[in-house]
Amino acid sequence: MLLLVIFLSKFSPQNDDYINTTFKKYFFKKEAVTAVPEKIIPIRERPDSLLDTESRKEKLAVLYLDSLEREDLAMKAAAGKNMPEATVAEVNIRPEIPGDSIHTPTFQSRKDTTAFQRQLLSYVNDHSGKPVISKNELKALPGKLIAFKQSFSFLKEHPSRLITGDGMGNFSSKLAFRATGIKMSGGYPQKFIYCSRDFADNHLALYAAFFTKTAGSHSIIHSPASVYDQLFTEYGLLGLASFFIYYIGFFLRDIKKLSYGIPLLLMMLAAFTVDYWFEQLSIVVLFELMMFINIKENTVKNN
Repeated sequence: MLLLVIFLSKFSPQNDDYINTTFKKYFFKKEAVTAVPEKIIPIRERPDSLLDTESRKEKLAVLYLDSLEREDLAMKAAAGKNMPEATVAEVNIRPEIPGDSIHTPTFQSRKDTTAFQRQLLSYVNDHSGKPVISKNELKALPGKLIAFKQSFSFLKEHPSRLITGDGMGNFSSKLAFRATGIKMSGGYPQKFIYCSRDFADNHLALYAAFFTKTAGSHSIIHSPASVYDQLFTEYGLLGLASFFIYYIGFFLRDIKKLSYGIPLLLMMLAAFTVDYWFEQLSIVVLFELMMFINIKENTVKNN
């Protein structure tokens, strides 16, 4: 946690700004009061009938200064005509035109739709039968919460799938994304390409709604990926129960032998909300290794 705080504050303040902006947008929303800008008419264009004595004096002064400036510009233009023209030989230094910094949004964020985004939108339109998610709903909640709402609504509409789920790769998983064949999560054999209608109508449409926008919307908070969502929708209540009984329970049965393993387990349970960790060779392997080491070293110590 200390390393995370140091990293966010010293090495990557952009992430800190992103977290603050996200919390303010979704959890501390305030109704914006739109102020109508007052149209200010320059004093030189106002009619004298609408001006008081002081304003008329000010207008007279402004018009006088304008006339002096016009006269000065005319004299400079006349003097410039009599000056000899510069030759190429006299220009020794290449003029520099100041440009935008590469750290500005102009260079960091592209607003045009990429080829992949166009392909994704076309794919969703071809495979989904539901209307596009409304803009109001996209603004009201982060994508991950909308994904959980989709999952509960689907199982509520199809109670027969509540126990065993919708099936592997049919609703919410890395496999479901890969099987589409548009290379969102890696390649997939062309002859086995597949897309479930349930997946296309819900999580795929949601993913496309956020990730075909500008880069500001491309975030884990808008991604539907989650181990819990995957287990609940594709394996049902049996899948969730198996996970907690046989996986989490496997480590909890040795809870007396755990020291740093307890906070590690809690952190891992939190991490399971942000991606499909069991479908990739990543932090789960490291987590299990550290848990086994913790159990082993305390077993040796106790013996």
